[in-house]
Amino acid sequence: MCGIVVVISEYSIGLHSIIGSLEVVMPRGPDDNRTLVVHKRPDVIMGHARLKTHSTSKLQPLQSFGWSVVCNGELYNHETDCNALPMLLSRYGRHAANYIDGVFAFVGFHPEKGFIVSRDSVGVVPLYVGTVQNESGRQIWFASMESSLNHCDEVTIFPPGYACYGTLEDTSWARYTQPYKMPKQVANALTLRKLLTDAVDKRIHTCGTTWGVFLSGGLDSSIVAALAARHGKIKTYSIGMEGSPDLLAARKVSSFLGTDHTEVIFTLSEGLRAIPEVIRAVETCDITTVRASVPMYLLCRKIREDGVRVMLSGEGSDELFAGYAYNAF
Repeated sequence: MCGIVVVISEYSIGLHSIIGSLEVVMPRGPDDNRTLVVHKRPDVIMGHARLKTHSTSKLQPLQSFGWSVVCNGELYNHETDCNALPMLLSRYGRHAANYIDGVFAFVGFHPEKGFIVSRDSVGVVPLYVGTVQNESGRQIWFASMESSLNHCDEVTIFPPGYACYGTLEDTSWARYTQPYKMPKQVANALTLRKLLTDAVDKRIHTCGTTWGVFLSGGLDSSIVAALAARHGKIKTYSIGMEGSPDLLAARKVSSFLGTDHTEVIFTLSEGLRAIPEVIRAVETCDITTVRASVPMYLLCRKIREDGVRVMLSGEGSDELFAGYAYNAF
């Protein structure tokens, strides 16, 4: 996905002040990048590194209806994808996220209405917020990666499902979604099937580039692959060490679905060598996260070499359906 960096400053700053932060997110957007001063007093600078995945993709910041907007994400219910954001902000203001079906993190600024920032309700798209306070005044920063904000006095995760809006002098936070409630009964299987089918279909229909499916051979990724295969022959990818049961299971599923399947076999030494770069990319030293991310990182290198730009996966189902015991508490 793309990378965004935005600073809103009480005091005068130049483009150079954002360059270092933008360089951190550059790997997220290899296709294009632009940095623009969209307002003075307060000084507002927006940077965007673009990964083009939609036919209507444009250089950002997007500017219309008096709004300047940068966004990382996909809007499934708008034909023009992120280009719909200035119109949505003009019409609905801080409630704009309520009219979006998608995964996103966006920052919008209007000279008279101030700024509006929102992140999708699940938190699929990353976003961090940082503040700077010195003798010259106050700044607020927003970025796709935490390390883009190392210069800030304080950095926190922008909470999923929230909107931040207003001005530097009067900033407000509001949740635009209802808090998740633990289900009290088993969901209807046909309802779940329709929701999952629709989720796969809308991602494929809005994808304007090459795509594939991560396939481990497990229940989650196999179901996603089967639903995607309804749209024709698909590319699937799996990874494992020599003799991995995942490779065998994925091979069986691929054969059954008739996919164009690619296996990547890695060694222990290759995995160990990848750890420093994986930690930089996922921005954590959490053992479980790094352990899971190493093979994914190695697999994505191959996927990128093949020119595939968007991947579907079964990620998230364990959390939703308590696939492991610790997910149930």
